[in-house]
Parts: sequence; C-alpha cells; structure tokens
Amino acid sequence: MINCIFSLLVLLSVIMPAQLAAAEPENKEITALEKQLSADPDNCSLLLKLGRAYHDLAAAGSDDMLEKAENIFEKLIKLQPKNGEARCWYGSTLTIKGREAWMPVSKARYVNNGLKEMDKAVELDPNNVSIRMIRGSNSLSLPDFFDRAPTAVMDFEYLTKLIEKSPNSFDPDYCAGVYLKLGLAYKKMDKMQKARTSWEKAAAASENSQAAKEALQLLEKTKE
Repeated sequence: MINCIFSLLVLLSVIMPAQLAAAEPENKEITALEKQLSADPDNCSLLLKLGRAYHDLAAAGSDDMLEKAENIFEKLIKLQPKNGEARCWYGSTLTIKGREAWMPVSKARYVNNGLKEMDKAVELDPNNVSIRMIRGSNSLSLPDFFDRAPTAVMDFEYLTKLIEKSPNSFDPDYCAGVYLKLGLAYKKMDKMQKARTSWEKAAAASENSQAAKEALQLLEKTKE
C-alpha cells in the first residue's frame, strides 16, 4: 500500500512546461482579478476565475497559490453550493494538496476527498464539458489502486460523443487530446483494440498536435 501511495506522489508531481511558461501572464491576470474582487468580494464569477488562476499556479508548484485556491473555492461553494464547476476545481485543488502533503495517509485522504468533490460536480452538472475533462484527466492520472479508469473512460466517452455529434464545434487539438486520453484510459482497462482505435482518431483529428504525435507513438509501440 505504501509503495502505491508513493507512486501516486510521483505521478502527481509532474509539472507541465506549459504551466510554468504561463506563470508570468497568470500573475498579471491574478493581480487584476484580485483588484476587481476587492471591490466586489462576493462576485461568484470573479471568484471562479481567480480560483482557477490560483489552481493553475498551484499545479505548477506554488504552495501559496494552493492555499489561496482552496480558500477561494471553499468560499464560492458556500455562496453557491450547487455550482458544479466550483466543486470540480475544488476537487482538483485537493488532489494537488495530496501531491504536496508529506504523509502518505494524508496524500490518500486529500485525493479521495478531491475525487468525491469531482463526482459531486458531475452529479450537479453532468453535461458540463469542463467538469468532464477535469474529472476524466484527474481519474486517468491516478494509480490503479484508486480504480478510476472506468470513470475516466466514462468522461472521455461522453466528450467524444459530443465531438462526433458536432465536430465543427470543437478545436481539432482539443479533439486529439480527448481521443488520446480515452485511449490511455482504455489501455488501463486492457481494452487494447479500443485504445488503438481512439489513438487513430487522435492522430487524424489534428495531425501536427502534440496529442496526435503521442498517439502515433503509442500506436507504434502497441503493434501486434
């Protein structure tokens, strides 16, 4: 069990270069949002925007922003208990808190609490694309002992159905990313034929995207 929890630490500690590159403009955005919020402290739209900005910097390793994100989303949920997006971002913030915690038991507790919040968010707003992407991505990133691969498949299948129903409504790079992640979720469940089909769709959706390149690499690695 301890080894599994430490593997969780490794998986959740990956910092995306794009997050680091975005830190400076996000700081400018945060300053502007904080100024607006000081004049209108219960503005739920501003709270959500600021919380998301804090969340992204927390994901990139800022401890100060992690605490601020948690506080913002807790306040927003008190103001709007049925705000699914607020709950979902709060849940994602708790998984980051799990990454940063020192004690293995605390890591697992924060992640489990975060997952509960994300599940509640989907219950509140099941057709929200952002919520599905956030929960699906978090579920996909977790070690197998959390048993979240089926949830990731559920969320990414939902998103692919929307894409296939109205393909012109979605950015091609976004579509490639969804298909890539769906394939990875299928792979976790040993559904390799479905995984490969999803990666083929990822490669076709946006040929020059990073997701498409990763999908092609996965197709090459999993040739029979």
